Amino acid sequence: MEPHLPRELLYRPKMGFGVPIDHWFRGELAPMVRDTLLDGTARSRGLFRPAWVERIVDEHVTSRRSHHTRIWAMLMLELWYRMWIDSPPPLVPPR
Repeated sequence: MEPHLPRELLYRPKMGFGVPIDHWFRGELAPMVRDTLLDGTARSRGLFRPAWVERIVDEHVTSRRSHHTRIWAMLMLELWYRMWIDSPPPLVPPR
């Protein structure tokens, strides 16, 4: 691509890129966030006060405040629990 792109662009250090997670949590992912963080499984863990979770999700969805980093962290923690703690261990075939 050297003939087509500037040298400083081709040889710059790697750069990350952002995704519109704040927008997604206000739109198409809002129901999934609410269902995951406020269902009986998440509530039974006792990690977060459900009223607080509901408040920050509502504030985020209505654009009163941006809580996408908090929501992301709680969502990933809950999904991690479901995948690694709640799931039965994989079956290992006998030797």
